[in-house]
Amino acid sequence: MHWVNQPKARAALTSARTSASAVYTPPNLQAGLDMQSGMLHAEDKISILAFSYLSKLLRVTVSLDDAEKATAALQYMLL
Repeated sequence: MHWVNQPKARAALTSARTSASAVYTPPNLQAGLDMQSGMLHAEDKISILAFSYLSKLLRVTVSLDDAEKATAALQYMLL
């Protein structure tokens, strides 16, 4: 995926993660934030952070029984 404006995307995602940690966020919404964070860091070749977000996503999606997101997380982890 090619981001049009990566600095703005990263800033918006950081803001969303900060807001989500301040209040209760449903696990499926938190999983979406983790997926976006993992994808963004994978795009930037920051593999340790990408793997961290994606492994957290994988744990959450397995507990939510969401096979589609779990498969996507595994695919990005393999990249």
